[in-house]
Amino acid sequence: MKLPVNGGINLSISDGWWCEGYNRQNGWTIGPVVSTELPSSEQNDYADAESLYSLLENAVVPLYFERDEAGLPQEWISTSKRSLKSLTAMYSSNRMLNDYIRQFYLRAARRRNMLRDNNWAACRALAAWQNSLPGRFATVKVDALTISGIEDNTMICGEPVSVQLRMHLGEMQAQEVLVQLVIGQALPNGSFLDKPEILRLEPRNGEVETGGMRYVASYIPSFSGHYRYGVRIMPVHPAQATPLETDQILWA
Repeated sequence: MKLPVNGGINLSISDGWWCEGYNRQNGWTIGPVVSTELPSSEQNDYADAESLYSLLENAVVPLYFERDEAGLPQEWISTSKRSLKSLTAMYSSNRMLNDYIRQFYLRAARRRNMLRDNNWAACRALAAWQNSLPGRFATVKVDALTISGIEDNTMICGEPVSVQLRMHLGEMQAQEVLVQLVIGQALPNGSFLDKPEILRLEPRNGEVETGGMRYVASYIPSFSGHYRYGVRIMPVHPAQATPLETDQILWA
């Protein structure tokens, strides 16, 4: 990451930050080009070595030594400029610190002030809620999960898929429960190819049916290939930093 700001050009395997940084015009990738950091059977030392030598012989070295009348490697300089332009701003300490400040430090400061108000009233309420949560959340029961728009375990790209969950809240209140669809493209081993999409399921007209609740959502797949999905139910409280902090999740 220090290389582009100094005018250098990266030559690396698809690993770590280079999975995101490489755009096919700002450097070279050794071996297969992938967009995740997950290792695959296609990446091995022998294949990478052959790819490296081939890139050096047919791309890197010729580009560097191809000079104009002034003795300058113009195409190499153009690639260096593209590397500098596309990578320096994104992979810099300045961007990193700004992200930490905006996404974490300021949010944490605002939450701390909220918890501190009225002699830490929100903090005390959150602690009491968390103490009572495990027993009450265990009473939540899923009745049925219905997926419409899928035939033979196949979705049609661009066509909406309807998701409906029926469940009993037990001792939980409706405002204490968050229902979400987690869905994304999947690798052959079942892992997500990239960060999955999170879609909230909403109560249908706030309707309560025979002591139960119905939650619905509509999802439109935009990519071809294998998908992995699930519906998760989590307890929520206004003073939480994130619903995930309770470690209480029910999957449907």
